[in-house]
Amino acid sequence: MFSFFYILLSLIDIKLPIINNIYKSKFIIPLIGKQNIEYQRIEKYKSSLKLYGIINTNGYLFFDKNDIKNYSFDEEIQNVMNKYKCKINEAYYNDIKDEIFLIVKVNPLNLQKVIILKNIYYEEKDL
Repeated sequence: MFSFFYILLSLIDIKLPIINNIYKSKFIIPLIGKQNIEYQRIEKYKSSLKLYGIINTNGYLFFDKNDIKNYSFDEEIQNVMNKYKCKINEAYYNDIKDEIFLIVKVNPLNLQKVIILKNIYYEEKDL
């Protein structure tokens, strides 16, 4: 069911988060600890990523100008992904909920984690 929904969404016009909005998520990896992710789109095709918690690093994400479904990481983030054998299986921005949805696979732990990064403006407003 999820795969069908994702395919359907991929046929719709893909959008990116609004420039300068900040999205955050924090989650726990059992027996290991807490991880935080912060995402901010800083230019039309460039976003910053900050990881802090178990893994601490800053880097960038670059979108392909011809197909924004394709993206790449800078060397810093790619090194972390390689070191911990992580892979982003799916990534999607929901412009209606203003959230970023990720499915991350950590191979050594055989762990797949759904991560939702929420716009901090709305998160603070709800408090």
